[in-house]
Amino acid sequence: MKWGRNLFALWRTTIFVSIAVLPFCLATSPAAAQFYVRSPDVKKGELAIEEHGAVYSGPGEEERRWQSHEVELKYGFTDRWEGIVEK
Repeated sequence: MKWGRNLFALWRTTIFVSIAVLPFCLATSPAAAQFYVRSPDVKKGELAIEEHGAVYSGPGEEERRWQSHEVELKYGFTDRWEGIVEK
């Protein structure tokens, strides 16, 4: 009869862990990331406007193209802290 209790405890643990991990597995989604390294150049009181643009294309009979643009407004509060607004 002892093996029955051990089997029940094992199943109970397995079901509990499965239910606890399931929301994390379902919540993940693929990321569409753009990567660039931000410059650490910060000057106190300096205001800057930057534009980042990119053109992407793909293979096929009709070439698929799309563009990506970002506009940034930066202000250096101190020599180490910078505020950035992106659109």
